[in-house]
Amino acid sequence: MSQTKTITFDAVLEDDNITIPTSYRNELVALFKDKKVRVTVQSAEEPAKKPLSNMDDWQKTHDSFIQYLIDNPIEIENPIRLTRDQMHER
Repeated sequence: MSQTKTITFDAVLEDDNITIPTSYRNELVALFKDKKVRVTVQSAEEPAKKPLSNMDDWQKTHDSFIQYLIDNPIEIENPIRLTRDQMHER
């Protein structure tokens, strides 16, 4: 069984074409050149659930894990917001 690799990016459909952003082209060619791929198109207007990423992938695109988290915040449904005083009570 082969391992699945998912790459997600935003694009605009123009003249029946979707242009792959430059930052993804080399990776796509390296992974999928001359291979059959599956393309899924989803409206960006609907909130998309981000697929869970492999935490080791941050090293490919970022110099630090903190910068990776800033650029890719972890989304939590219904987070509990604490005031400064509430945080220090615990």
